[in-house]
Amino acid sequence: MLAVVGGSSLLLPVPGAANFGAPLRGPGSVDPMPLLTVRLPEGSTLGDALRVLGLTESEADIGYGLILLDPAAELYALRVTDAAATRMSESDTEATVFADPRIEPADPDLST
Repeated sequence: MLAVVGGSSLLLPVPGAANFGAPLRGPGSVDPMPLLTVRLPEGSTLGDALRVLGLTESEADIGYGLILLDPAAELYALRVTDAAATRMSESDTEATVFADPRIEPADPDLST
């Protein structure tokens, strides 16, 4: 889980979050998933986002949830499956799809 800092779009990990540092695709998975940004009314929930976008729970990273990126712009983010991201990029929604690759050290020796 991530937190908005000072109303900006700077995101920081929330210590103790269940999926801290590991986006979930399925039980125990840490595969990267596309990141979808969408404008929703203030106070929207993940259920609201799924309903507006026409997505099912199996098409979204429920553990990651819906993240408020920019309160003033009512901009939210959620992770979705590749198929859902493709569908959203071809739809008439104002959703924008971004890659959200796993971040790993360039030098494997630095990971220890």
